[in-house]
Amino acid sequence: GPNAEIALWRPIGGGQLYLRREADQQEFVIPNGDGPVYLAEITGRTARTGARGAAHEAFSQLFALPFDRKIVNDFKFLLAKDPYLTTVGPPPRPRWRTALGAGAMSAGLLSGALGGVFSVAAARRRDEHRIDESQEAVIRRNELIKRYNRTAVVLYCSGAAAAITGALLLFWPSSAEEPTPPLSLSLADDGPMLSFTQQF
Repeated sequence: GPNAEIALWRPIGGGQLYLRREADQQEFVIPNGDGPVYLAEITGRTARTGARGAAHEAFSQLFALPFDRKIVNDFKFLLAKDPYLTTVGPPPRPRWRTALGAGAMSAGLLSGALGGVFSVAAARRRDEHRIDESQEAVIRRNELIKRYNRTAVVLYCSGAAAAITGALLLFWPSSAEEPTPPLSLSLADDGPMLSFTQQF
């Protein structure tokens, strides 16, 4: 409305600011500084620029829209803790990566558990040796033990591959702005070593 009091936020470090009153084309130079500035205390002067055609006409229509006390009261202006600082973090991990990562980790754990079952079964078969057992029975038992051991190795390897894939999907950065992933794979004297580090 015509009698409404309006307060405007000024950007910090934005250079010289000007305010123009459309009614009489008066131009006000806004003093630099961090404190509040009251327009009534500033002396206006005739604007040094004129209309610039269609673009200026379109810009002038911005303030021709309805703007009264109700619109001001209903406006919701959400401020951060510091209105001049905005913290921008890395983009969130896509949902498909979370789902696939969790699924791969679960499959890896299940495969490892099944490999343990076959290893235990092979050990039990090995302990079933009897003195009076025939040579044919020994050969059959040894073949079964070898089959169990091969199956366990396959399950262990596939489980480890699935677990590593799931860990990479869950912890590997989605973009170049994210920090280095907490997983690292290195080779030691006794074989490969997978390490996990996390900051708290």
